[in-house]
Amino acid sequence: MRLLKLAAAALLLTALPAQAADRAEIEARYSPAFQPCMDADPSTAGMVQCMAAENELQDKALNARYRAVMAELTAEQQAKLKAAQRAWITYRDAWCLAQYDNEWGSLSTIVANNCVMDMTIARTIDLEHYPPGT
Repeated sequence: MRLLKLAAAALLLTALPAQAADRAEIEARYSPAFQPCMDADPSTAGMVQCMAAENELQDKALNARYRAVMAELTAEQQAKLKAAQRAWITYRDAWCLAQYDNEWGSLSTIVANNCVMDMTIARTIDLEHYPPGT
């Protein structure tokens, strides 16, 4: 019985997504233009502009990976992933919006934009390991 429980736990762990992409793995995905852009104009407006450009690139990478995964799935699997992706987008947007408040100053604008960027990259990494076991 104990062996069966250990096998079930091991199977569960291998089926979990790679949601906890580490900081270094996420930052390694930033485009080569991102840091020079951030360095060029360290004002809040400048950094937000750089993040907007980077978010656009990372969103394109996410969408490309999503389309590639969807092309390999059955109709039923596609429906499940589509529902999960929509829920994830809603969560990402709500969570990152929660990082911003006027009372917290301009830094919260940067934190909220960085949140979107990093969560988008982490989701792309998740989809690189989908379906589970690949």
